[in-house]
Amino acid sequence: MGFNKQNINKVFNHSESILKYKNPTMFIEKYMIGYDAGRGTVEPLKLFHFQTKILRHIEDNKFSIFLKSRQQYMDTLMAAYILHYMIFNCDKTVVYLAPKMENSYNFMEKFKTMMHNVPFCPETIINNQTTVKLSNGSFLKCASDSANSVLGFSIDILLVSEGAFFKNLREIHTCTIAAIFAHENTKSIFYSNPGPEDYFYNELWSNSIIKDNIFAPKQIHWKDNPNCTDKWYQEQCLMLGNDEDVIDTELDLQFMPIKQKNIAMLNIRVPNEMNYDIIKRATDYGSVSNYVRTLILKDLSNKE
Repeated sequence: MGFNKQNINKVFNHSESILKYKNPTMFIEKYMIGYDAGRGTVEPLKLFHFQTKILRHIEDNKFSIFLKSRQQYMDTLMAAYILHYMIFNCDKTVVYLAPKMENSYNFMEKFKTMMHNVPFCPETIINNQTTVKLSNGSFLKCASDSANSVLGFSIDILLVSEGAFFKNLREIHTCTIAAIFAHENTKSIFYSNPGPEDYFYNELWSNSIIKDNIFAPKQIHWKDNPNCTDKWYQEQCLMLGNDEDVIDTELDLQFMPIKQKNIAMLNIRVPNEMNYDIIKRATDYGSVSNYVRTLILKDLSNKE
């Protein structure tokens, strides 16, 4: 059953006006929930101006590609966007892909946390670690970096998270581009930190800049985010071991040189002079990779 003024009150017994939330920005402003690293709690998140520009970019383009700094909460924003899309549209299929299944599980958890907070969300008829299907027929599938992950689906929205680190992105793109291009109201949304410059994501991004493919590009720099202050940047640099190559890649939107791609991440260490509180906050809030977190914990044990 779709959403309209005649049937909406029959479907949902709730006092607030639901129709106003057909606007995705208004819905996300109301229902986006995430982890607030500053407070250490899961709570409603403010929608910033740079995020409304991201949403507008997606709405205006069938194929969107983003190059972003680390920790810009794109997965959180996209989980809210997809939840809105699935609630207010019937029989739609969304596929979310990430480099590893762990990333896909995390995305699904974000999605479900928000879903359970929306009082007028349709019932779930499938609900497991990788799949949610609503009673209106809309469907979310989360998977990892494989062309097989998109086979057999008539995809309405394809989300590719951290695509710069996919080994099979070319095959995935080839499998989906024709169907998404051919159908109305379908979308491909790719977003990632910069990765190795010889990976396919760099080719897609570079060609989009010169308008040599169908993707509309947009950068998301940490300076666009009001929460990312100069102090935040300095803390991130410390957590990245002040390695210039990694800082350029993780924060300043430069693709990793080929000669560095196999060794740059191995050089990340926690400096001895790093403030204990910064180290503790990094491990508590999961703002670093598992490899770096292991090093941080090792350094902490040596300090104690």
